[in-house]
Amino acid sequence: MRVTPLRNFFLIPKNYAHNKSPLVQRFGELTRKIWHARNFKEQVSPHECLQAVMKASIKRFKIGSESDPVEFMSWLLNKLHEKLKSSKKNHNIIYECFQVWIFYNGTVSL
Repeated sequence: MRVTPLRNFFLIPKNYAHNKSPLVQRFGELTRKIWHARNFKEQVSPHECLQAVMKASIKRFKIGSESDPVEFMSWLLNKLHEKLKSSKKNHNIIYECFQVWIFYNGTVSL
């Protein structure tokens, strides 16, 4: 994961401990395992995270079948954003990292 603020957010479990989403919990766990200094990379298995993805996507993305990587990343970021946003505000770590303003023909859209 090369988006430093996103990585740093998921390295600290208390940042999302209140969230009950299995997808958020497993993604955080995978991030911590990948970035743990003492883990050998052979010890990191994405299997639990992949199971959470499969369940959350209603088997749209599943182990053993090919999918468009751009479609997957778009789905994953949208789902993490949905699960992490609080009821009071729309801002969260996904929003902060990936908010993009597009200027097209003099108009601004989000």
